[in-house]
Amino acid sequence: MRPCIEKICKPLRTGTFSTRLPMRKKGRRLNKGTSTIKKILLLVMLLTICVTSAFSQVNTQGRPVLAILPFYGVGEMYGDNIASFLSVERPLLEVFTVRASTRTQLELLSLEHDFQLQMEYLIDLDTRARIGHLLRANYVLFGNVRRLGSINLVIATIVNAATFEQVAGYYRVYQTVGEINGFLPSMAQYMTQQWRERGRAERDTLAITPFAHHSGVNPDDAYTLSQILAIEIIRTGGFAVLSRTSALQAVGAEWDFQMGDDSITEDEGILRAGYVAGARYALYSSIRILDGRSFFSVAIIHVEGGSVTLGHRMEQQNIADGMGMMAEFAFHLYPVGGYVLQGDRYLDRGEFYQAISAFQAALHIRPNHSRAMEGLTLARARYASAVLAQIAAEEIAVAAAQREREETERRAQAEEVITNIANGDRNMLEGQFSLAIVAYEAALQIAPEHAQATERLEIARKVEGYIDTGNAYLERNRFGRADRAFRNALEILPNHPSITGRLQAAKDAWHSSAWPRFWSMGLSIGTAFAEPWAITTVQVTLAPFRYSFIRIGGDYGFVSGVGGVGYSFISPFAHYAFFVPFGGWGGWYIGVGGGVIWERYQFEDIDLIIARDRIPAMDFTTGFIIGNRIDISYTLRTTDFSADFPFMGFSSLIHKLSIGFTQRFFQPTRRQN
Repeated sequence: MRPCIEKICKPLRTGTFSTRLPMRKKGRRLNKGTSTIKKILLLVMLLTICVTSAFSQVNTQGRPVLAILPFYGVGEMYGDNIASFLSVERPLLEVFTVRASTRTQLELLSLEHDFQLQMEYLIDLDTRARIGHLLRANYVLFGNVRRLGSINLVIATIVNAATFEQVAGYYRVYQTVGEINGFLPSMAQYMTQQWRERGRAERDTLAITPFAHHSGVNPDDAYTLSQILAIEIIRTGGFAVLSRTSALQAVGAEWDFQMGDDSITEDEGILRAGYVAGARYALYSSIRILDGRSFFSVAIIHVEGGSVTLGHRMEQQNIADGMGMMAEFAFHLYPVGGYVLQGDRYLDRGEFYQAISAFQAALHIRPNHSRAMEGLTLARARYASAVLAQIAAEEIAVAAAQREREETERRAQAEEVITNIANGDRNMLEGQFSLAIVAYEAALQIAPEHAQATERLEIARKVEGYIDTGNAYLERNRFGRADRAFRNALEILPNHPSITGRLQAAKDAWHSSAWPRFWSMGLSIGTAFAEPWAITTVQVTLAPFRYSFIRIGGDYGFVSGVGGVGYSFISPFAHYAFFVPFGGWGGWYIGVGGGVIWERYQFEDIDLIIARDRIPAMDFTTGFIIGNRIDISYTLRTTDFSADFPFMGFSSLIHKLSIGFTQRFFQPTRRQN
């Protein structure tokens, strides 16, 4: 078997085997009428290639050239647009000299090199690599839009045009075609990063062929899964993935021709594919459907010895579910890369502790794996940073919580201050000034500088002081001072119902007390400013009613003021007066009354005595009681003496002004302070 493989595959490995794309048959070549158009298009294509080549020589500056081919499976215009959009993504421009190709350019290329180009041939990696070589590109980026069961997928790959190695891959699920433009930046970033990491270490080569499928399996689904598996293996970094579809198919056709179909087993086909691709290992993969379930199996076979190095098998309900298993297959086929890939994913998710564990697991298998060592260093650094950030975040959170607690306490204190002030205001309104003072003091204990609480506390204290003073005077029946104290309180809190009530209560107590009733006995002296020049009065007051009294007394007058004439009179009288008390210390009165006069004139020179008895008189009287001890009064008394003594010239009006002592009876008891 080995000599036969060498015989068939040697031309391929030495580069002499023709891998040209399928030609048109002679009978189907272009007719002569199209030769002129062909020549014109050929000239345009040559000019484009020359300009592109010159531009490449000047501008690449050592950067590899990346040719981006149109995506297929989405229509000609949209496929060209995707290639055009990718060509301006910054991650690709930073490492490649990018050239985007359209389907028209590829058709011109096919005319130049005299081959029939159909877009379905772009599925073949050999065809893509050859197109990249014709475009003078080092790498080729191509993609396609496919379906796996009911799932829509976009798949992209970068292939080395010289070695046929798949150096980067990307796939993603989408719902509508319009979503593809949205993740082109992430596609460019991810594939650029993969390309950068491919050159870090030497890797064993692995030839990958599409999944071997049996009856009941859709070939397109099998091919799609093989593309996804190849991308996942690339991501592990364990193998240099080679795939030369047309070359392998050509060798297979030659093998079938020489040996016959029945003599070739699957294992032999896999070994042949690996040998043709120049790979050290070949990947065997298959899909079978048994009892309605899909069974997947993969294995890595050593090309020289034919032994199975690694393998794994899984099953799913349907083929579409197998997409999620490709990453797990890649992990089992290359555990080191799988652990590294896991570490990278943990790093992307910020799960640094798990990333450290994954990289350590990789290094446990291969202690000197550079990518795992770099990942472990990065994970540890990020873990340390995350721990520090977490500590800082916790400190910030603690500080924020402390600030929030302080703010909550401040708000609670402010609310308590407001509540205490409101309670104080309510107590003030209700006349409970002691409770108001307590409430305002409680507010000031929380907020000592609170202006409103300070002002109202001062008011409450002043008002309470006046009210306490008024109440004290009221208890001692000093109604005037009580009245004054309550009025002082009302000056601070005008119209306050409680203070107004206290004032009214004082007035009521005053009116209901003994002070408006003036019971007394007194003795006074006075003058009429004429005869009689001296008058003594003895009197008593009776007060059966408030604010009035009856005064009964008598006057004795003497001294005529005329030489040799003696004068005297006795005049009992009775007055009724209205009394206005002055807060318990006296009062003012005014009244009217009358009396009878008995008078006597004695002329010493002629030894003559003239007497007049029972002369009626009418009195108008007023006066002040001071301290309930001093009585100052004025009385206007009217009578007529002219009819009897025309020669004497007596006036019919007598003015009496007197001052004397009075003793008040039945006054309220005064308690001492």
